[in-house]
Amino acid sequence: MEIAVLGLGWLGLPLACELKKQGIAVAGTKTAVNDSKINGIPVHPFNLYDEQKYGRLWQHLNVETVVLNIPPLKNDLSLYEKLMKSLIGSGFKAGVKHVLFISTTSVYGSQGQIIESNDSTPLTKSGKVHRRIEQYLLTQYPEQVSILRLAGLVGDDRHPIYSLSGRTEIKGGLNRVNLIHQTDVIAAIRRILTLSKWGKVFHLCADEHPTRDEYYTWAAKTLSLPQPQFSLDSTTSNKWVDATKTKEELGLKLQYPSPFDMLCNLKSI
Repeated sequence: MEIAVLGLGWLGLPLACELKKQGIAVAGTKTAVNDSKINGIPVHPFNLYDEQKYGRLWQHLNVETVVLNIPPLKNDLSLYEKLMKSLIGSGFKAGVKHVLFISTTSVYGSQGQIIESNDSTPLTKSGKVHRRIEQYLLTQYPEQVSILRLAGLVGDDRHPIYSLSGRTEIKGGLNRVNLIHQTDVIAAIRRILTLSKWGKVFHLCADEHPTRDEYYTWAAKTLSLPQPQFSLDSTTSNKWVDATKTKEELGLKLQYPSPFDMLCNLKSI
Protein backbone atom coordinates (compact mmCIF):
# COMPACT_ATOMS: atom_id res chain seq x y z
CA MET A 1 0.00 0.00 0.00
CA GLU A 2 1.23 3.50 -0.88
CA ILE A 3 -0.38 6.47 0.85
CA ALA A 4 -0.10 10.23 0.51
CA VAL A 5 -0.91 12.47 3.46
CA LEU A 6 -1.87 15.88 2.10
CA GLY A 7 -1.03 18.25 4.91
CA LEU A 8 1.98 17.26 7.03
CA GLY A 9 1.03 19.48 9.92
CA TRP A 10 0.23 18.93 13.59
CA LEU A 11 -1.75 15.77 12.84
CA GLY A 12 -0.50 14.79 9.39
CA LEU A 13 3.21 14.52 10.15
CA PRO A 14 2.94 12.18 13.19
CA LEU A 15 0.36 10.18 11.22
CA ALA A 16 2.80 9.77 8.32
CA CYS A 17 5.57 8.81 10.75
CA GLU A 18 3.35 6.14 12.32
CA LEU A 19 2.40 4.73 8.91
CA LYS A 20 6.08 4.58 7.95
CA LYS A 21 6.84 2.84 11.23
CA GLN A 22 4.22 0.21 10.33
CA GLY A 23 6.04 -0.49 7.05
CA ILE A 24 3.66 1.46 4.81
CA ALA A 25 5.12 3.49 1.95
CA VAL A 26 4.04 7.07 2.63
CA ALA A 27 4.68 10.52 1.18
CA GLY A 28 3.22 13.90 2.03
CA THR A 29 2.86 17.57 1.24
CA LYS A 30 3.61 20.86 2.97
CA THR A 31 3.14 24.43 1.83
CA ALA A 32 6.75 25.36 2.64
CA VAL A 33 9.44 22.73 2.14
CA ASN A 34 13.14 23.06 2.95
CA ASP A 35 14.16 19.44 2.39
CA SER A 36 13.01 16.62 0.15
CA LYS A 37 12.33 14.45 3.21
CA ILE A 38 11.04 14.98 6.74
CA ASN A 39 11.82 12.19 9.20
CA GLY A 40 12.56 9.98 6.21
CA ILE A 41 9.20 10.75 4.56
CA PRO A 42 9.28 12.16 1.00
CA VAL A 43 7.65 15.59 1.06
CA HIS A 44 6.40 17.65 -1.87
CA PRO A 45 5.70 21.39 -1.84
CA PHE A 46 2.00 22.03 -2.37
CA ASN A 47 -0.25 25.06 -1.99
CA LEU A 48 -3.98 24.41 -2.20
CA TYR A 49 -4.42 27.92 -3.58
CA ASP A 50 -2.24 27.23 -6.64
CA GLU A 51 -4.83 25.29 -8.64
CA GLN A 52 -2.74 25.13 -11.80
CA LYS A 53 -0.27 22.77 -10.12
CA TYR A 54 -2.74 20.08 -9.06
CA GLY A 55 -1.88 17.88 -12.04
CA ARG A 56 1.82 18.09 -11.30
CA LEU A 57 1.17 17.13 -7.68
CA TRP A 58 -0.60 13.90 -8.62
CA GLN A 59 2.16 13.03 -11.09
CA HIS A 60 4.77 13.38 -8.35
CA LEU A 61 2.79 11.43 -5.75
CA ASN A 62 1.50 8.63 -8.01
CA VAL A 63 -0.52 6.96 -5.21
CA GLU A 64 -3.92 5.31 -5.02
CA THR A 65 -4.81 6.25 -1.42
CA VAL A 66 -4.90 9.78 -0.01
CA VAL A 67 -5.50 11.15 3.47
CA LEU A 68 -6.82 14.66 2.90
CA ASN A 69 -5.98 16.78 5.91
CA ILE A 70 -5.71 20.38 4.72
CA PRO A 71 -7.48 22.83 7.07
CA PRO A 72 -9.16 25.98 5.73
CA LEU A 73 -8.00 29.52 6.19
CA LYS A 74 -10.47 31.28 8.47
CA ASN A 75 -11.36 34.07 6.05
CA ASP A 76 -11.39 32.04 2.84
CA LEU A 77 -14.00 29.33 3.34
CA SER A 78 -15.83 29.69 0.02
CA LEU A 79 -12.60 29.49 -1.96
CA TYR A 80 -11.42 26.60 0.23
CA GLU A 81 -14.55 24.63 -0.61
CA LYS A 82 -14.16 25.26 -4.34
CA LEU A 83 -10.48 24.31 -4.39
CA MET A 84 -10.91 21.19 -2.25
CA LYS A 85 -13.54 19.88 -4.65
CA SER A 86 -11.25 20.69 -7.58
CA LEU A 87 -8.30 18.96 -5.91
CA ILE A 88 -10.35 15.85 -5.13
CA GLY A 89 -11.76 15.66 -8.64
CA SER A 90 -8.33 16.06 -10.22
CA GLY A 91 -6.96 13.34 -7.95
CA PHE A 92 -9.53 10.77 -9.02
CA LYS A 93 -8.97 11.67 -12.68
CA ALA A 94 -5.24 11.11 -12.13
CA GLY A 95 -5.72 7.59 -10.77
CA VAL A 96 -6.44 8.02 -7.06
CA LYS A 97 -8.71 5.20 -5.90
CA HIS A 98 -9.51 6.13 -2.30
CA VAL A 99 -9.68 9.31 -0.22
CA LEU A 100 -10.04 9.61 3.54
CA PHE A 101 -11.29 13.12 4.27
CA ILE A 102 -10.50 14.48 7.73
CA SER A 103 -13.56 16.46 8.74
CA THR A 104 -14.98 17.84 11.97
CA THR A 105 -17.83 17.09 14.36
CA SER A 106 -18.86 20.75 13.90
CA VAL A 107 -20.96 19.41 10.99
CA TYR A 108 -23.36 18.36 13.76
CA GLY A 109 -25.32 21.28 15.14
CA SER A 110 -27.78 19.25 17.21
CA GLN A 111 -28.43 18.99 20.90
CA GLY A 112 -27.84 15.87 22.98
CA GLN A 113 -26.32 12.56 21.94
CA ILE A 114 -24.77 12.47 18.46
CA ILE A 115 -24.20 9.20 16.62
CA GLU A 116 -22.78 8.75 13.12
CA SER A 117 -26.20 8.51 11.45
CA ASN A 118 -27.50 11.79 12.90
CA ASP A 119 -28.52 14.42 10.39
CA SER A 120 -25.79 17.01 10.11
CA THR A 121 -27.14 20.53 10.57
CA PRO A 122 -24.02 22.64 11.13
CA LEU A 123 -24.28 26.02 12.83
CA THR A 124 -20.85 27.46 12.01
CA LYS A 125 -19.53 28.58 8.62
CA SER A 126 -16.68 26.07 8.86
CA GLY A 127 -19.10 23.27 9.72
CA LYS A 128 -21.29 24.13 6.73
CA VAL A 129 -18.32 24.16 4.34
CA HIS A 130 -17.01 20.83 5.63
CA ARG A 131 -20.49 19.34 5.27
CA ARG A 132 -20.74 20.44 1.63
CA ILE A 133 -17.33 18.92 0.87
CA GLU A 134 -18.47 15.70 2.55
CA GLN A 135 -21.64 15.68 0.45
CA TYR A 136 -19.60 16.17 -2.71
CA LEU A 137 -17.37 13.23 -1.84
CA LEU A 138 -20.19 10.90 -0.80
CA THR A 139 -22.26 11.77 -3.87
CA GLN A 140 -19.53 11.65 -6.50
CA TYR A 141 -17.41 8.79 -5.10
CA PRO A 142 -19.65 6.88 -2.65
CA GLU A 143 -17.62 3.64 -2.62
CA GLN A 144 -14.18 5.22 -2.82
CA VAL A 145 -14.18 7.67 0.07
CA SER A 146 -14.62 7.69 3.81
CA ILE A 147 -15.17 10.59 6.18
CA LEU A 148 -13.63 10.91 9.64
CA ARG A 149 -15.20 13.66 11.73
CA LEU A 150 -13.01 14.68 14.66
CA ALA A 151 -13.96 16.30 17.95
CA GLY A 152 -11.69 18.96 19.45
CA LEU A 153 -8.07 17.91 19.10
CA VAL A 154 -5.74 17.53 22.06
CA GLY A 155 -2.08 16.51 22.15
CA ASP A 156 1.02 16.87 24.26
CA ASP A 157 1.45 20.46 23.01
CA ARG A 158 -2.17 21.36 22.32
CA HIS A 159 -5.15 21.82 24.63
CA PRO A 160 -8.06 24.31 24.77
CA ILE A 161 -7.19 25.35 28.33
CA TYR A 162 -4.27 27.37 27.01
CA SER A 163 -6.62 29.74 25.18
CA LEU A 164 -9.37 29.67 27.83
CA SER A 165 -7.11 30.29 30.84
CA GLY A 166 -7.79 33.60 32.55
CA ARG A 167 -10.78 34.53 30.39
CA THR A 168 -14.04 35.67 31.98
CA GLU A 169 -17.72 35.50 31.06
CA ILE A 170 -17.22 32.50 28.76
CA LYS A 171 -20.58 31.28 27.49
CA GLY A 172 -21.78 27.69 27.62
CA GLY A 173 -20.34 26.58 30.94
CA LEU A 174 -22.86 23.75 31.13
CA ASN A 175 -22.14 22.53 27.61
CA ARG A 176 -20.48 19.14 27.34
CA VAL A 177 -16.83 18.74 26.40
CA ASN A 178 -16.07 16.85 23.17
CA LEU A 179 -12.34 16.15 22.82
CA ILE A 180 -10.14 13.50 21.22
CA HIS A 181 -6.42 12.88 21.63
CA GLN A 182 -4.01 12.93 18.69
CA THR A 183 -2.80 9.42 19.56
CA ASP A 184 -6.31 7.97 19.23
CA VAL A 185 -6.95 9.82 15.97
CA ILE A 186 -3.81 8.35 14.42
CA ALA A 187 -4.79 4.87 15.58
CA ALA A 188 -8.25 5.26 14.02
CA ILE A 189 -6.88 6.50 10.69
CA ARG A 190 -4.44 3.61 10.55
CA ARG A 191 -7.30 1.17 11.13
CA ILE A 192 -9.45 2.72 8.41
CA LEU A 193 -6.59 2.49 5.92
CA THR A 194 -5.34 -1.00 6.74
CA LEU A 195 -8.86 -2.47 6.96
CA SER A 196 -9.94 -0.71 3.73
CA LYS A 197 -13.02 0.77 5.37
CA TRP A 198 -14.36 2.74 2.40
CA GLY A 199 -17.82 4.16 1.78
CA LYS A 200 -18.17 4.96 5.50
CA VAL A 201 -18.77 7.93 7.78
CA PHE A 202 -16.91 7.74 11.09
CA HIS A 203 -16.50 10.14 13.95
CA LEU A 204 -14.21 10.14 16.94
CA CYS A 205 -14.48 11.55 20.42
CA ALA A 206 -13.51 10.56 23.94
CA ASP A 207 -16.07 8.57 25.92
CA GLU A 208 -16.57 11.01 28.79
CA HIS A 209 -18.22 14.44 28.48
CA PRO A 210 -17.86 16.61 31.60
CA THR A 211 -19.23 20.16 31.48
CA ARG A 212 -16.90 22.87 30.22
CA ASP A 213 -17.00 24.62 33.59
CA GLU A 214 -16.09 21.44 35.49
CA TYR A 215 -13.39 20.29 33.12
CA TYR A 216 -11.54 23.48 32.26
CA THR A 217 -11.62 24.73 35.86
CA TRP A 218 -10.02 21.44 36.87
CA ALA A 219 -7.50 21.61 34.00
CA ALA A 220 -6.39 25.12 34.92
CA LYS A 221 -5.93 24.12 38.56
CA THR A 222 -4.02 20.98 37.57
CA LEU A 223 -1.64 22.97 35.33
CA SER A 224 -1.36 25.92 37.75
CA LEU A 225 -2.90 28.28 35.19
CA PRO A 226 -5.25 31.23 35.81
CA GLN A 227 -8.82 30.01 36.16
CA PRO A 228 -11.32 30.57 33.34
CA GLN A 229 -14.70 31.93 34.41
CA PHE A 230 -17.79 30.43 32.73
CA SER A 231 -21.39 31.52 32.70
CA LEU A 232 -23.41 28.52 33.85
CA ASP A 233 -25.67 28.23 30.83
CA SER A 234 -26.04 26.01 27.78
CA THR A 235 -25.87 27.24 24.19
CA THR A 236 -27.67 25.96 21.10
CA SER A 237 -24.77 23.60 20.28
CA ASN A 238 -24.81 21.57 23.49
CA LYS A 239 -24.11 18.13 22.03
CA TRP A 240 -22.11 15.11 23.07
CA VAL A 241 -20.54 12.86 20.48
CA ASP A 242 -20.96 9.11 20.96
CA ALA A 243 -18.30 7.22 18.98
CA THR A 244 -19.31 3.73 20.13
CA LYS A 245 -20.21 2.53 16.62
CA THR A 246 -16.96 3.82 15.09
CA LYS A 247 -14.87 2.15 17.78
CA GLU A 248 -16.69 -1.13 17.31
CA GLU A 249 -16.33 -1.13 13.53
CA LEU A 250 -12.64 -0.31 13.70
CA GLY A 251 -11.88 -2.56 16.68
CA LEU A 252 -10.48 0.51 18.40
CA LYS A 253 -9.85 0.94 22.11
CA LEU A 254 -9.08 4.53 23.03
CA GLN A 255 -5.85 5.21 24.86
CA TYR A 256 -7.42 8.41 26.23
CA PRO A 257 -11.11 7.57 26.85
CA SER A 258 -11.58 10.50 29.23
CA PRO A 259 -10.59 14.18 28.84
CA PHE A 260 -9.22 13.89 32.38
CA ASP A 261 -6.60 11.47 30.99
CA MET A 262 -5.33 13.98 28.45
CA LEU A 263 -3.31 16.27 30.69
CA CYS A 264 -0.69 13.68 31.65
CA ASN A 265 2.03 15.10 29.36
CA LEU A 266 0.97 18.76 29.35
CA LYS A 267 2.89 21.38 31.25
CA SER A 268 2.05 24.75 32.71
CA ILE A 269 2.99 27.75 30.54
